[in-house]
Amino acid sequence: MAIASGITRFLGGRPGEEGRIFLLLSMGFFMGIFLATLQVPAETLITALGEEYFDRAFLLGGGLGILSASAYVFAQRHIPFALLVIINIIFTIVVMAGIRLAFEWYDYKEVSFWLFVIMGPITSIILLTFWGIFGRIFDIRTSKRVIGGIDTGQLSATCMAFFAISFASRFIHTIDFLWISTLSVVAVLLIALRIVWRYDLSQMGQATKEATSSTKKRTKISYLDLFKNRYFFFLSIFLFFSVFASKFNEFTYRTSMFTWYEGDEATLNQIYSIIDAIIIVVSFLIQTFLNDYIIGKYGLKVSLMVMPILLGLFTIGAIVSGHLFGYEIRSNEYFIFFSFNVMGRIMTTSLRDALENPAYKMFFFPISVHQRFDVQSRIEGVVNEMATL
Repeated sequence: MAIASGITRFLGGRPGEEGRIFLLLSMGFFMGIFLATLQVPAETLITALGEEYFDRAFLLGGGLGILSASAYVFAQRHIPFALLVIINIIFTIVVMAGIRLAFEWYDYKEVSFWLFVIMGPITSIILLTFWGIFGRIFDIRTSKRVIGGIDTGQLSATCMAFFAISFASRFIHTIDFLWISTLSVVAVLLIALRIVWRYDLSQMGQATKEATSSTKKRTKISYLDLFKNRYFFFLSIFLFFSVFASKFNEFTYRTSMFTWYEGDEATLNQIYSIIDAIIIVVSFLIQTFLNDYIIGKYGLKVSLMVMPILLGLFTIGAIVSGHLFGYEIRSNEYFIFFSFNVMGRIMTTSLRDALENPAYKMFFFPISVHQRFDVQSRIEGVVNEMATL
């Protein structure tokens, strides 16, 4: 309890919030390990397969993501959220263990391909679950105060895991990191069971009761409302193009990685873990030292403009260098094109995680608590995956 009290004071929380903050930080910590030990093997294996697998993987990942996100939205409306949390996490455990065992029984290339396909949908659902819990056990005022600290805890765990993977990849086969990923989700399940037992996660649960004294029933939201309501529409269209642009950036980044390292799985494993760790470190630094300053001094508008501007600059640099020096065959000149893609990936992903996403989430706070979770899961789930598709 002393540790929980210290963490609460560090995050600016009030006495009485220790348990909730400590449990969310613990859950975020193991989720960070899960995300790292899933992402690196998936990235490494799909890149080692070659460029001809990338386009199909993105397409199928987007299609599967729409189905999974739609199922999440439907389930959220029809079954208790506490039950949905447990079902989602158990399903993730089964999928992760199943994929790892599939490497023993089925074609290595096919399983590698499907691992990358399911990475996006699985990550999306587990993050929707996590932030759904966050939104239900904290009121709006507390959410604004502790969201940065909770997110930083998850980033820290992910960063440590990436660096550990870079070192451990010399001794552990790439696919065996999936066992660590599975065990991390088991830890997430144990913490989730504790949260479900201690707190009311119903739609009109503790966070909602603290946020409003209204007794109105929830207003039903449909997908059509995302187009009819201007506020929802602009939230949707912004996220759509943000994801759309980042996926093109990711595609060229993976293609250039394959060309530069020629499908060397061992080297790719180390390089991906190092680059992903750098992304997390940069995200952590931005979130710790720049996030509050930029949002406080310049507002949310500037916070949402930084990443698109930098992505545009790096993209122009890649286009120019690619046409001048080549973009298909590895050479000394190709390194310029490769560098623009890598730096573009590092900076834009860091800014998206550390600045754009936290700022974007604040736009959901003004939405009525009777609609917020429904709208947020539809936009960050279904619209996000539609952009991927």
